[in-house]
Amino acid sequence: MIQKDLPQLVAALADRGHFLTVETAGTIYDSQVKPQFFSISPKMRNSYPSAKYPSELALHRGNNRRNRLSEFVKSGIDYQFKFVVEDDSDTSEILELVDHLEIPRHKVNLMPQARTAEELAERCRLVTSICRREGLTFTGRLHIELWGNERAT
Repeated sequence: MIQKDLPQLVAALADRGHFLTVETAGTIYDSQVKPQFFSISPKMRNSYPSAKYPSELALHRGNNRRNRLSEFVKSGIDYQFKFVVEDDSDTSEILELVDHLEIPRHKVNLMPQARTAEELAERCRLVTSICRREGLTFTGRLHIELWGNERAT
């Protein structure tokens, strides 16, 4: 959403018949960007930017964040929310946001936080149990299974 020409690019590709999904952390909303689907992955406390980056950190916290995320929900464009889960303590933060934004639970995907295939296997059991308990959807992380914590995969 930070790319200056994104509205024009999305429109041009849609005009050519492409189905477009825009994946975003939800820190910026632009009503001119009109894909067919938004995949929104807000950062939670377990993955906020470091305090060394105060402007980036501010984008991921507070009521303004909720207002921006609400714009995606109200846009009329289909969407999903994806959250990275480290442990069960993340559940209350996720559900608070989901309930506040009135996101239907079938549009909420949980992914295990992991840097290795071993961590992923361990956390998959936890995250699937949270999904069952809360009526949410589990999403795997194939790139971690295949390549671990390698960038650009």
